[in-house]
Amino acid sequence: MLWTGQIGYSLYVFSFAARALRLRHLFRVNQAKLHIDLQGSGNSIDKGFRRMNAGDGIINSSKPSASAIMEEAMDPGAASMLGAQSMPVSSSTLGTRRLKRRGLSEAQIHYWTFIIVMVIVAAWCTYVQAKSEQYSVEPASYYCPQIENGRLRWEHWPFMVVSTAWSFIACPLFVWLLWKANDTYGIRRDMIVTSIATPFFTIASFVAQSFPFGHMPGEPTFPIWVPATTWALGGVYIGQWTAVALPVLESYGYHPVRRIRRWWRSYYSTFTEFATRTGEIRGRRPSTKAVETVPYQDLFRAVLEDPQWFEAFRSFSARDFTTENPMFFHEYRKLMLKVKATLGNVARDGPESESQLGLGVYLPPSTSNLPIPTVLASDFRKLYRTFIRPSAALQLNLPAHLVHQISQQLGRKDETGLPLISVFDPVRTEVLTMMFQSFSKFVEEEKEGCLKSLGRLKPGNDAIA
Repeated sequence: MLWTGQIGYSLYVFSFAARALRLRHLFRVNQAKLHIDLQGSGNSIDKGFRRMNAGDGIINSSKPSASAIMEEAMDPGAASMLGAQSMPVSSSTLGTRRLKRRGLSEAQIHYWTFIIVMVIVAAWCTYVQAKSEQYSVEPASYYCPQIENGRLRWEHWPFMVVSTAWSFIACPLFVWLLWKANDTYGIRRDMIVTSIATPFFTIASFVAQSFPFGHMPGEPTFPIWVPATTWALGGVYIGQWTAVALPVLESYGYHPVRRIRRWWRSYYSTFTEFATRTGEIRGRRPSTKAVETVPYQDLFRAVLEDPQWFEAFRSFSARDFTTENPMFFHEYRKLMLKVKATLGNVARDGPESESQLGLGVYLPPSTSNLPIPTVLASDFRKLYRTFIRPSAALQLNLPAHLVHQISQQLGRKDETGLPLISVFDPVRTEVLTMMFQSFSKFVEEEKEGCLKSLGRLKPGNDAIA
């Protein structure tokens, strides 16, 4: 029990804190990306990109790490790429900066922090087992109360201090840090529920320890069936249920939280109408017919073409941690319009290409049989450096072979051997596919606005064709 409780609780605290800080970091980074000004000069943008280069954080992905963001936070050139309303992306402690100067990456810092914590816990458990009267018995006594003669035994002081600080300092702090760090995966919701529930279970554990243990005749047996340790781990149980059990049920198509939410909305709307006497009492809110009458592909095209809802989709992508996709789509569309203005209405030799989802090309088509005009070479390379180049600030999640193929064509610094104008067409297809895969979650969030304003468009309407 000693080793299991100490090591298990330490692992839980470390993993929960790492998840919370990582979630907040990803949210702030993606929100900051929304304010990046891609129209600045090449030098200022490159300097700003170095500020947001991807690093090797806890999760090895295209998202930048906190330390990499702050490396050039004081660079004057980096300020030009963020708008006046841009929010601070992250923070960096003095200790982290000193460790970075010594050549330790962010992943190594977290790794060694974890190792040091585990070594301290193991050393303490070894000392307790060697010196304690309770735990030195061979085998150790199962009945090891934390409180004896009205005092907390010394073996449990570190655990009690850590659990108290975690419940009443760290958990409220995480609620404050994650309150605005919204995401589309429900991670913030699960962690906030756990952080709010943990202090109450800790208080219940303290109250349970004040009751008799139930081993003597006449004492209540409730503490035997529900001991104080069970109450102390109540927050852990809640976290396991919201972070593990519910996602597993949702993966099999069962959504208990969604059903409860729908029941509450139906109950609230019925109660409101009854209280205000504004109309007949209604039961379950009738479902809109927009999803049934308008295919998702047509609705997806309408959102991409409508400036207001495309901006809403960009904000949603920041919460989905895929800010790069709509940003690339927007820049690609502007680049194709610039190509059309430069070359004029040049017809394509082949038919219009389509993505894997059957989304026909409704952008100004690129002319696949013509090379990039020299006057637009810098624009194409700028788009490559921004979204496709390895370790770019807004690097897309593209297949490695596609990145290598485009890097071979646009990675050179000379102006000779320019590729065709259609060099980014495969990237556009990949981006449209990724955007469409997350579109159902966007519709779920914006169904009161998006489906009401755009969902009534009939299939085949010129506005979305």
